[in-house]
Amino acid sequence: MKVLLAIPCGSGSTPIEFTTMLKTMWTPPSTAVTYLKRCRTDIARNKFAETAIKGGYDYLFMIDDDNPPTYDCLNKMLKADKDVICALVPKRVPGHEPCIFDEIKTDGKVTAYRHRLEFEDDVFEVDGIGTGVSLIKVDVLKKLTEVYGDPFDLEPVIHEGKKEVLSEDLVFSKRARECGFKLHCHGDVKIGHIGEHKFVEIHDNKGVTIKNG
Repeated sequence: MKVLLAIPCGSGSTPIEFTTMLKTMWTPPSTAVTYLKRCRTDIARNKFAETAIKGGYDYLFMIDDDNPPTYDCLNKMLKADKDVICALVPKRVPGHEPCIFDEIKTDGKVTAYRHRLEFEDDVFEVDGIGTGVSLIKVDVLKKLTEVYGDPFDLEPVIHEGKKEVLSEDLVFSKRARECGFKLHCHGDVKIGHIGEHKFVEIHDNKGVTIKNG
């Protein structure tokens, strides 16, 4: 089993909390690491996907540098054996909703997503995910590349009469489901989110813990 661990670093400067916890994270012996600095997120994710495909990897494990990993997060996600699975990560801005989503359809087409506020402490299916901490089988990336050119993109939509843009995470989610793949979240893999001088961590389905940083 070959895993590509990919880290996008948009700012070019990685928080110490992330690097400290990354050193303690379990990885399979065949894991390779790659990262991109100061690169737009959708472009970075597509480059990671391309590297995973060309390198003959089985999985792409993406973890953003503002999501400090736990020791066993990758192990738990691998054991779930899903096409696409994400960790349970809160938004880093006030509200701190989990980055898992339900589709909103207009005339049969997906035009938006809403945060799913209810979740389980095990593996459960969702319509959309944030890919900040995500494990994707490379066969999924191959199919999406074949059909769409790139697995990740930004997509303009009209929702309730307003022009909006779906993020690369949600466009990936939409494309994966259109190709017949299922998306899951691992509710027992809870990862914090560094942002706005605070560390935000989901602790149960009733709320979040916010620590001053």
